[in-house]
Amino acid sequence: MFGLWKRKRPVVIKYDHWTMEQIEYSPEEFYKSIEDEFAARSIPGLMVERIIHKEGGVLSAKRTYLRIRRERLVFDVCFASFGTFWFISRRYAVIPFILRVWELFVTLLVLAMVGGFYVSLFGFTLGLSLLGASLLGLVLLMRNLVAEGLHDVDLALIQLPVIGSIYECYFRADSYYRQDTRSAYVSIVDVILRAKIDELFSEKGANLVAYEDQTPEVQPTFMEKIMMLVRSLKNNPRE
Repeated sequence: MFGLWKRKRPVVIKYDHWTMEQIEYSPEEFYKSIEDEFAARSIPGLMVERIIHKEGGVLSAKRTYLRIRRERLVFDVCFASFGTFWFISRRYAVIPFILRVWELFVTLLVLAMVGGFYVSLFGFTLGLSLLGASLLGLVLLMRNLVAEGLHDVDLALIQLPVIGSIYECYFRADSYYRQDTRSAYVSIVDVILRAKIDELFSEKGANLVAYEDQTPEVQPTFMEKIMMLVRSLKNNPRE
């Protein structure tokens, strides 16, 4: 309804692709090595999960991708066979932030209902006073989740429909620290993924057939919103 539970499709910023042959290494082993590497790094707020993408329509086969995510920045990696060849794809993407008018309306409606509940319990004056105090406490908590070490709560709120958009738009300040850690996250993930891919050629005996940088064009207005991500990727090109 109104796209409430519709998953926002990540917008790809950078996309590169390797084709190789003569390798005896399974996707399970490759994904597991990456998962173990990130588990040992203990990067705050980072999530590593396996997601399923269909090859085509509803009845088509499925492919497993490894997704590394922090906030709205995601890295999707695929390692799969293609005939007698193998390929690895890396997509650097951002999950778009969208705040719709109806989400603001729903928020105001919920506040009105909560306010009515407070008034019915405590009377008009005391009820509104308690409501104001509760909202003030909630705002202070939401603005200081990371400072209090509640990274998991911060990440969970971002992913919630309606609440996540309101939280990120009005309460989650984009500080220097958040910009710095965002840039560090992008650089660290890029370095680790490149190192794991290089291992396929240096240690697993893979023979590189082709490498392609298929990065799509991105509109300037969008690039401004993720300037830290784009700048980091440009400063670390893949030869």
